[in-house]
Amino acid sequence: MASLQFRTICPSGLAPQLAVFLAACSLVVFQTSAQVTTGASGRGFKGSETDAQGRKINIRGEAWQGLSGRRMAFTGMRIEIWRGTNSSIIVEAADGVCDPQGDVAFSTNTLTLRASDGRFSIAGVGFRYEWAESRLVVSNAVKTVIRRTASRSTGVPPSAIAANALTEVARADVARRGEGLPANSEVIEILSDQLDSVSDVTLFSGRVRAKDDQGNLSCGELKAFFEAGGNDVWKIEADQNVIFESGDRRMMADHAVYLLSEDFVTLTGTPAWKLGETEGASEILRLNNKTREFAAEQNVRVKLPPRNMLPLDWLGEASRTNAPDSTNRWITIFSERLNYNPTHAVFQGGVRIVEPQGAEIRSRVMTNFFSGPDGKLSGIILQTNVEFRQGETFLRSDQATYWTNADFVVLSGAPMWKTRQGEGRGEEVFINPKAKQIHAERNVSMRLVGAGLETLDLAFQKSRTNSLARTNQEFIVTAGEVYYRAGSAIFLRGVRVTSPDQPDDELKCEVLAAFFAGAENKLDELVAEENVRIRQGELRAAGDKAVYWVAKGLLDVTGWPVLTAPGRKYVGDRFVLNRADNSFRILGNYKIELERSAFKDAARSSANAVQQELIKPSPIKPPSE
Repeated sequence: MASLQFRTICPSGLAPQLAVFLAACSLVVFQTSAQVTTGASGRGFKGSETDAQGRKINIRGEAWQGLSGRRMAFTGMRIEIWRGTNSSIIVEAADGVCDPQGDVAFSTNTLTLRASDGRFSIAGVGFRYEWAESRLVVSNAVKTVIRRTASRSTGVPPSAIAANALTEVARADVARRGEGLPANSEVIEILSDQLDSVSDVTLFSGRVRAKDDQGNLSCGELKAFFEAGGNDVWKIEADQNVIFESGDRRMMADHAVYLLSEDFVTLTGTPAWKLGETEGASEILRLNNKTREFAAEQNVRVKLPPRNMLPLDWLGEASRTNAPDSTNRWITIFSERLNYNPTHAVFQGGVRIVEPQGAEIRSRVMTNFFSGPDGKLSGIILQTNVEFRQGETFLRSDQATYWTNADFVVLSGAPMWKTRQGEGRGEEVFINPKAKQIHAERNVSMRLVGAGLETLDLAFQKSRTNSLARTNQEFIVTAGEVYYRAGSAIFLRGVRVTSPDQPDDELKCEVLAAFFAGAENKLDELVAEENVRIRQGELRAAGDKAVYWVAKGLLDVTGWPVLTAPGRKYVGDRFVLNRADNSFRILGNYKIELERSAFKDAARSSANAVQQELIKPSPIKPPSE
């Protein structure tokens, strides 16, 4: 994004070269116009001078004519400025008028200013030079070309610069012989409607377009500030619809300021950027030319396709079969600050990631990692108060980590989740976005909402009234791990099911599958396997497998189940408990064991009943009348 080198737009040598040109113009006026009178004319003129800096200035012209007020019109003027035997500066003007009384020289025709070694050139149509302010204005179709060798570009080691300095004289000599610059030279071209240079400031204005091999810049005005009396630019300002473009990278702002000493560009006035398919905006944007980094501040907004962000379509209660193609749903990131470089991007302060279907992620810090030459997303780390939200689905943790090659999200630091089916916790939670599955490990606890869990009551006679009427019964499942997705949850290792309403009742097993159904996604079926044990008051049941259909109130225990109650024990191939009609059946082979005391109590009760029947008195008939 920051590969476009803002500082190359205006070379440090432009101000002194313009100053030399202005001095040459003065020499033309004061050496030539002083010798002419009104109406006088001539073919060809020339002159030479050596200024205080030791520069030799040669002047040539095709023709001149004296005008009123000591003004002189000239055509075909050529000025050469030499420093020693090195390359020269050449100024050419098709025609013009010098007016020493008005302290001005002007023309509506062409003007060119160039270095003989090809380092730079300025060309335009129409110019005006004012002696009092040492001001030059080129008013139309200005084209400025600057050529810089690679050794002058950003980031070149000092040793390379020193080595290049040793070849400066040889290179200049080659250029003077017309053999051109080295192949590694960098060409910067600036087109503008006008150029205005006065004192230590040069202004390009009117549809400014600058381009080099790094990219393009366009704006309404481009202003270069030179050090007082020096040769170097210390600041560049661009205004009015500033646009940087480099490949698939684009930056826009109302105003840009580049400080060369810090090598930073600051963009203000609703700056925005585009990196491939990623778009962003903020209130302030700062670019570091050396490191290709940038920092966005205040009201940061980034828009990008889902494939460049942590997947969010796994959130929610359904698979969204009717939702539009995920590749067309752009994701927006909001934050207070963004620090970007080619390897990673850090969002800070109130980070919020929003997906069009309503899914949302929140955190204090998010770091996106990029890899490969194309800078593809390789991973994301969310930190501090991490929250995932979608409808009734909610997840929270201290940290979330996502690596694209692993294709799952890891929540750590007291992770928890909440869905329409209930709430869950674990020491570490893994999310598989493709399978839309949550996997929790170690000290897993999940609160599920079902219909009539109390129908697990094993009593032979219904002891709890309206047991089937309670539709929001809650129970807690603890386990070593759980795999949860919309429609089902599978618990493994040391599974224990309890209910807050019946703390003395529990179900234990090694594997428990819970299935949900209906529009409300309520608990519909429980399947317990491997060493199944049920405790309810004084009743105990055990078997290899137990299936509980919540809506029907049916409990089916298989695997040579055993049921024990005070004084009784039942063993059979299969137990079926139906709480709808309060019936209990033993199917297949079975046996019943009764303790002696229980048998005696049962026999005594039967004998008492028979005896009461035998001694019941006969009814007394009333006497007949």
